[in-house]
Amino acid sequence: EIISHKILVDYHLEEFSDISERLIGNLEIEDQLAIVRREFPNYGIHQCYISLYEDPEDPLSLSRLILAYDNDKPMPIDKKGIQFPTTALVPPGVLPSKTRYSLMVEALFQGFEHIGFVMFGIGESRFRSYEVLRHALSIAFKGIKLVEKLKQYTENLEDQVVARTKELSFANTQLEQEIVERRYVEQKLKESEEHFRELALLLPTIIFELDLRMRFTFINNAGYESLGLPEDEPMPSQNFLDYIHEDDEDIVREFCSKILKQRVTQYCEFRITAKDDKNVTIISKANPVFSGGVIKGIRMSGINIKPFLSTVIMPEDLFFEHYHFSPRVKEVLILMLQGYKTKDIAKKLFIAESTVKAHIRAIYTDVGVANRADFFKVLEEYQVNQLGYHSYIYSILTKLIKE
Repeated sequence: EIISHKILVDYHLEEFSDISERLIGNLEIEDQLAIVRREFPNYGIHQCYISLYEDPEDPLSLSRLILAYDNDKPMPIDKKGIQFPTTALVPPGVLPSKTRYSLMVEALFQGFEHIGFVMFGIGESRFRSYEVLRHALSIAFKGIKLVEKLKQYTENLEDQVVARTKELSFANTQLEQEIVERRYVEQKLKESEEHFRELALLLPTIIFELDLRMRFTFINNAGYESLGLPEDEPMPSQNFLDYIHEDDEDIVREFCSKILKQRVTQYCEFRITAKDDKNVTIISKANPVFSGGVIKGIRMSGINIKPFLSTVIMPEDLFFEHYHFSPRVKEVLILMLQGYKTKDIAKKLFIAESTVKAHIRAIYTDVGVANRADFFKVLEEYQVNQLGYHSYIYSILTKLIKE
């Protein structure tokens, strides 16, 4: 019965990883809240309240409730939400009186930035599930805040350009003055775009801008790194698709086609073959770029999965010392944990593939397992005991490693 329960919990954690990926890959808050309302009750979370701080610099002052449901029944809340004192945890009247609740409060934060908090009704889900979802909600809401801030710089000025253009058709006598004002607004729009690019340049998220022919028009620093190019190198002349792994080209073509046709897409996972022949796996979201109401290209943002793999699941030296791995076997194991395939490990270490396979078999023997899946179970148990919070992240990424 205990084993069956563990299998069921692990199954739900894999399901939660899919929900987390959809939350992180979606940049529309209404869509994210819809995912929460629709999916969370299916996994034993029958009561949930999400609130964002009005002022992240003073989180204990005021908050705004943006989602609430109890016994799977959503509470009607308009887009503005309901403001209330943070210390009250919920606005007055949200929780029915004379009813006892068991709620878990989890802070929503990214780095040192306070975002808000979420309260889960304690029920069928395990605490690991709550932490996985808390982390995913934090990243999702942080992404929305960044996108909204960037949109404010462009949308307002684009509206001014459209408004001034309409006025020109009705005021020929003021044509010269209108032209001057329009040039001023266009300059401001250009400054806004430059400001966006200044902000985007240093974001850890990979950002590419492409024209209609799939040629690069902007790449931030993270994007240059993913392509294996130095940041000071001129814009690549190659087509974006030239950098896509040949097995993923059709996927990326279809993804970009849907973006240009303004069809709804979730996210796209593909591999980039960098200049140094290394493959970088990207999970990406994209939107069309408009100019004067006309689509002129695509703005694509994404994350490189491999740094997460190498920083989240890599065990401490005690793990390697415990099993007395030789230096060469340790090298093979580290590369395997970083997602490299057998042939890539062989190429990187200048040894035969058969030698790599022999080292991997030795690793399984030393750990006392028979295959890759059992090895990762042992490693996961070690991470749970040693790392705590990071083990939850590991649960999300285990599926990616196995694939």
